Amino acid sequence: MATKDDIRRLESLIDGYAAKLDTYAAEMAAMQHKIDRLERMIDYLAKKAGVSRTVLESL
Repeated sequence: MATKDDIRRLESLIDGYAAKLDTYAAEMAAMQHKIDRLERMIDYLAKKAGVSRTVLESL
């Protein structure tokens, strides 16, 4: 039978994992934003250089 202390420990563990998941989700959102920005830069520079994006992707 689980004691109140056991349940508190489980609750604490779950809270810790939830916090880590929130941090991970925020980091992934920031990384995706950065990737999107870099892709826009690549598209802009490729257009200015007269190179198609498909050529760049094949490198």
